[in-house]
Amino acid sequence: LGARKLAVQGASRGGELTALLAAYFPQYVSGAIAIVPMYASSCGWDPEVGVSGPSWTLGGKDIPYAENQGSPSTAEMQRIGNELPNGFAMTPYYRNDMDQPAVRANAAIPIERAAGPLLMISGVDDQMWPCSWGSDRIVDRLRAKGFPHPFQHLAMRETGHITPLPNSITSFNRALYHSLANIFLDCGGTADGSARQSRLMWDTMLAHYARVFA
Repeated sequence: LGARKLAVQGASRGGELTALLAAYFPQYVSGAIAIVPMYASSCGWDPEVGVSGPSWTLGGKDIPYAENQGSPSTAEMQRIGNELPNGFAMTPYYRNDMDQPAVRANAAIPIERAAGPLLMISGVDDQMWPCSWGSDRIVDRLRAKGFPHPFQHLAMRETGHITPLPNSITSFNRALYHSLANIFLDCGGTADGSARQSRLMWDTMLAHYARVFA
Protein backbone atom coordinates (compact mmCIF):
# COMPACT_ATOMS: atom_id res chain seq x y z
CA LEU A 1 0.00 0.00 0.00
CA GLY A 2 1.20 3.47 -0.85
CA ALA A 3 3.88 2.29 -3.31
CA ARG A 4 4.62 4.79 -6.07
CA LYS A 5 6.02 2.25 -8.51
CA LEU A 6 5.48 -1.46 -9.16
CA ALA A 7 7.79 -3.74 -11.13
CA VAL A 8 7.03 -7.30 -12.21
CA GLN A 9 9.33 -10.25 -12.86
CA GLY A 10 8.75 -13.84 -13.92
CA ALA A 11 10.38 -16.76 -15.70
CA SER A 12 9.18 -19.16 -18.39
CA ARG A 13 5.36 -18.97 -18.44
CA GLY A 14 5.88 -16.32 -15.79
CA GLY A 15 8.11 -14.45 -18.24
CA GLU A 16 5.31 -14.57 -20.79
CA LEU A 17 2.89 -13.34 -18.12
CA THR A 18 5.31 -10.57 -17.16
CA ALA A 19 5.28 -9.26 -20.73
CA LEU A 20 1.48 -9.48 -20.82
CA LEU A 21 1.11 -7.59 -17.53
CA ALA A 22 3.43 -4.83 -18.72
CA ALA A 23 1.52 -4.58 -22.01
CA TYR A 24 -2.06 -4.79 -20.75
CA PHE A 25 -1.71 -2.98 -17.41
CA PRO A 26 0.74 -0.12 -18.05
CA GLN A 27 -1.12 2.03 -15.54
CA TYR A 28 0.16 -0.26 -12.78
CA VAL A 29 3.48 -1.65 -14.05
CA SER A 30 6.47 0.72 -14.05
CA GLY A 31 9.06 -1.83 -15.22
CA ALA A 32 9.43 -5.51 -16.01
CA ILE A 33 11.98 -8.32 -16.21
CA ALA A 34 10.81 -11.15 -18.47
CA ILE A 35 13.08 -14.17 -17.96
CA VAL A 36 13.15 -16.76 -20.78
CA PRO A 37 9.94 -15.26 -22.24
CA MET A 38 8.15 -15.53 -25.58
CA TYR A 39 7.11 -12.71 -27.91
CA ALA A 40 3.53 -13.94 -28.28
CA SER A 41 1.16 -15.78 -26.00
CA SER A 42 1.74 -19.49 -26.41
CA CYS A 43 -0.59 -22.46 -26.48
CA GLY A 44 -1.77 -23.87 -23.17
CA TRP A 45 -1.32 -27.40 -21.85
CA ASP A 46 -4.12 -29.92 -21.52
CA PRO A 47 -2.80 -33.02 -19.70
CA GLU A 48 -5.31 -35.17 -21.58
CA VAL A 49 -4.49 -34.09 -25.14
CA GLY A 50 -1.19 -32.21 -24.91
CA VAL A 51 -0.57 -28.70 -26.22
CA SER A 52 -3.96 -27.14 -26.81
CA GLY A 53 -6.02 -23.97 -26.28
CA PRO A 54 -5.18 -20.55 -24.86
CA SER A 55 -2.88 -19.92 -21.91
CA TRP A 56 -4.42 -16.64 -20.81
CA THR A 57 -7.72 -14.78 -20.80
CA LEU A 58 -8.56 -11.14 -20.14
CA GLY A 59 -12.05 -9.93 -19.32
CA GLY A 60 -13.43 -13.38 -20.06
CA LYS A 61 -11.92 -13.51 -23.57
CA ASP A 62 -8.93 -15.44 -24.88
CA ILE A 63 -5.76 -13.42 -25.29
CA PRO A 64 -4.65 -14.09 -28.91
CA TYR A 65 -2.15 -16.94 -29.01
CA ALA A 66 -0.08 -19.13 -31.30
CA GLU A 67 -2.08 -22.24 -32.03
CA ASN A 68 -0.51 -25.70 -32.01
CA GLN A 69 0.91 -26.54 -35.43
CA GLY A 70 1.49 -30.22 -34.77
CA SER A 71 3.15 -31.01 -31.44
CA PRO A 72 3.16 -34.70 -30.46
CA SER A 73 0.55 -36.06 -28.07
CA THR A 74 1.25 -36.13 -24.34
CA ALA A 75 1.78 -39.90 -24.51
CA GLU A 76 4.34 -39.54 -27.31
CA MET A 77 6.21 -36.76 -25.48
CA GLN A 78 6.26 -38.90 -22.34
CA ARG A 79 7.69 -41.84 -24.28
CA ILE A 80 10.41 -39.76 -25.95
CA GLY A 81 11.18 -37.90 -22.73
CA ASN A 82 11.75 -41.18 -20.91
CA GLU A 83 14.01 -42.53 -23.65
CA LEU A 84 16.30 -39.54 -24.23
CA PRO A 85 18.97 -38.76 -21.59
CA ASN A 86 18.08 -35.06 -21.54
CA GLY A 87 14.32 -35.39 -21.94
CA PHE A 88 11.97 -34.19 -24.68
CA ALA A 89 12.98 -30.96 -26.47
CA MET A 90 9.96 -28.70 -27.04
CA THR A 91 11.84 -25.84 -28.74
CA PRO A 92 11.41 -26.99 -32.38
CA TYR A 93 7.65 -27.33 -31.90
CA TYR A 94 7.21 -24.00 -30.13
CA ARG A 95 9.35 -22.32 -32.81
CA ASN A 96 7.07 -23.78 -35.49
CA ASP A 97 4.00 -22.54 -33.60
CA MET A 98 5.41 -19.06 -33.12
CA ASP A 99 7.15 -18.50 -36.46
CA GLN A 100 3.93 -18.04 -38.43
CA PRO A 101 2.85 -14.86 -40.27
CA ALA A 102 -0.60 -15.01 -38.64
CA VAL A 103 0.97 -15.14 -35.17
CA ARG A 104 3.23 -12.16 -35.87
CA ALA A 105 0.25 -10.21 -37.21
CA ASN A 106 -2.44 -11.18 -34.71
CA ALA A 107 -0.95 -12.72 -31.56
CA ALA A 108 2.23 -10.80 -30.77
CA ILE A 109 2.11 -9.26 -27.30
CA PRO A 110 1.58 -5.47 -27.69
CA ILE A 111 4.64 -4.84 -25.57
CA GLU A 112 5.00 -1.30 -26.90
CA ARG A 113 2.15 -0.31 -24.56
CA ALA A 114 4.44 -0.84 -21.54
CA ALA A 115 5.05 2.25 -19.44
CA GLY A 116 8.60 1.69 -18.23
CA PRO A 117 11.97 -0.02 -18.77
CA LEU A 118 11.98 -3.62 -20.01
CA LEU A 119 14.61 -6.33 -19.59
CA MET A 120 14.45 -9.67 -21.37
CA ILE A 121 16.82 -12.42 -20.18
CA SER A 122 17.20 -15.54 -22.31
CA GLY A 123 19.24 -18.72 -22.56
CA VAL A 124 20.47 -19.20 -26.12
CA ASP A 125 20.57 -22.99 -25.64
CA ASP A 126 17.01 -23.15 -24.27
CA GLN A 127 15.51 -26.49 -25.36
CA MET A 128 12.17 -25.88 -23.62
CA TRP A 129 11.14 -23.12 -26.02
CA PRO A 130 13.01 -20.60 -28.23
CA CYS A 131 13.17 -17.77 -25.69
CA SER A 132 16.24 -16.06 -27.17
CA TRP A 133 14.62 -15.94 -30.61
CA GLY A 134 11.39 -14.76 -28.96
CA SER A 135 13.17 -12.03 -27.01
CA ASP A 136 14.77 -10.82 -30.24
CA ARG A 137 11.25 -10.52 -31.70
CA ILE A 138 10.24 -8.40 -28.70
CA VAL A 139 13.20 -6.10 -29.31
CA ASP A 140 12.34 -5.88 -33.02
CA ARG A 141 8.80 -4.82 -32.14
CA LEU A 142 9.93 -2.24 -29.59
CA ARG A 143 12.28 -0.68 -32.13
CA ALA A 144 9.65 -0.71 -34.88
CA LYS A 145 7.09 0.94 -32.61
CA GLY A 146 9.48 3.61 -31.35
CA PHE A 147 9.29 2.48 -27.72
CA PRO A 148 10.28 5.50 -25.61
CA HIS A 149 11.67 3.68 -22.56
CA PRO A 150 14.97 1.81 -22.05
CA PHE A 151 14.96 -1.85 -23.07
CA GLN A 152 17.56 -4.61 -23.19
CA HIS A 153 17.85 -8.26 -24.18
CA LEU A 154 20.50 -10.19 -22.24
CA ALA A 155 21.12 -13.36 -24.26
CA MET A 156 23.27 -15.80 -22.27
CA ARG A 157 24.96 -18.25 -24.61
CA GLU A 158 25.91 -20.90 -22.06
CA THR A 159 22.51 -21.30 -20.46
CA GLY A 160 19.19 -22.88 -21.28
CA HIS A 161 15.74 -22.60 -19.76
CA ILE A 162 17.09 -22.58 -16.19
CA THR A 163 18.81 -19.29 -15.38
CA PRO A 164 20.06 -19.52 -11.77
CA LEU A 165 21.03 -16.59 -9.59
CA PRO A 166 24.52 -16.32 -8.06
CA ASN A 167 25.39 -18.69 -5.24
CA SER A 168 22.66 -21.16 -6.21
CA ILE A 169 23.32 -24.79 -7.12
CA THR A 170 23.89 -25.23 -10.85
CA SER A 171 24.74 -28.95 -10.93
CA PHE A 172 21.27 -29.65 -12.30
CA ASN A 173 20.01 -32.44 -14.53
CA ARG A 174 19.06 -31.01 -17.94
CA ALA A 175 15.92 -33.17 -17.93
CA LEU A 176 13.30 -31.33 -15.88
CA TYR A 177 10.25 -33.32 -14.78
CA HIS A 178 7.10 -31.36 -15.60
CA SER A 179 4.66 -32.30 -12.84
CA LEU A 180 1.54 -31.19 -14.76
CA ALA A 181 2.22 -33.11 -17.96
CA ASN A 182 4.33 -35.89 -16.36
CA ILE A 183 7.03 -35.46 -18.98
CA PHE A 184 10.81 -35.21 -18.73
CA LEU A 185 11.59 -32.02 -20.69
CA ASP A 186 14.99 -30.89 -21.96
CA CYS A 187 16.06 -27.53 -20.49
CA GLY A 188 19.34 -27.04 -22.36
CA GLY A 189 22.42 -25.30 -21.01
CA THR A 190 25.18 -26.63 -18.79
CA ALA A 191 25.93 -26.37 -15.09
CA ASP A 192 29.28 -24.67 -15.71
CA GLY A 193 27.78 -22.23 -18.19
CA SER A 194 24.96 -21.29 -15.86
CA ALA A 195 27.40 -20.69 -13.02
CA ARG A 196 29.54 -18.43 -15.21
CA GLN A 197 26.59 -16.40 -16.45
CA SER A 198 24.77 -16.05 -13.12
CA ARG A 199 26.74 -13.01 -11.94
CA LEU A 200 26.13 -11.20 -15.23
CA MET A 201 22.42 -11.95 -14.93
CA TRP A 202 22.27 -10.70 -11.35
CA ASP A 203 24.20 -7.49 -12.07
CA THR A 204 21.99 -6.76 -15.09
CA MET A 205 18.84 -7.25 -13.02
CA LEU A 206 20.11 -4.90 -10.29
CA ALA A 207 20.93 -2.23 -12.88
CA HIS A 208 17.45 -2.60 -14.37
CA TYR A 209 15.72 -2.16 -11.01
CA ALA A 210 17.90 0.83 -10.20
CA ARG A 211 16.66 2.39 -13.43
CA VAL A 212 13.00 1.56 -12.71
CA PHE A 213 13.02 2.89 -9.17
CA ALA A 214 15.31 5.87 -9.71
